[in-house]
Amino acid sequence: MFIKLFFTPRYLNGTTLVGWTAQVHNQLTNVWTKMEFDTNEIRLSDIKIWQKGALIQQAFARLTRTQREFLISGLTPYEQDKLGMPKD
Repeated sequence: MFIKLFFTPRYLNGTTLVGWTAQVHNQLTNVWTKMEFDTNEIRLSDIKIWQKGALIQQAFARLTRTQREFLISGLTPYEQDKLGMPKD
């Protein structure tokens, strides 16, 4: 699948980091999907490890299988369920 993955920080009052929004762009369908994560799920250090080449499973070990699949393929939890993929 041809996707692009972007992480955008989410701030409270413009100063306190409260989480991340992961946006996936499917280049075949030109569809954007997003999922939000708290700072206890994704940390800046995780993103840096991933940017250096680590696999999603290694860099984001605290995420559920469903969340990691979203980052890898762009499939939403609903789409994963409809395809019969394993649940968390």
